[in-house]
Amino acid sequence: MEKESAIWLVIRTIGLLLLLVSVFFALEFTVNIISIMMYEPSEAQSGIIRLPNLRWDPFYTSAFSFALSVYFLSYGKAVFGWLSKEGKGA
Repeated sequence: MEKESAIWLVIRTIGLLLLLVSVFFALEFTVNIISIMMYEPSEAQSGIIRLPNLRWDPFYTSAFSFALSVYFLSYGKAVFGWLSKEGKGA
């Protein structure tokens, strides 16, 4: 396997792993919403649902991981450039 092919394989593998992390945290956020809505019925005042105990960190982690996975799976040219450079002493 050539060096360039191996680098692209590593980049795509990282992208797939980040996509799996994104799906995991999206599911965690969804389960959090469902559990809060089931166990803490909100008082519907003027049609607004308030969820005071909702954890937002899985949502942010999911969105960030998804954005990184899209970059690694679609583009990744900057990372490819960093990985393909050889040291000055080499």
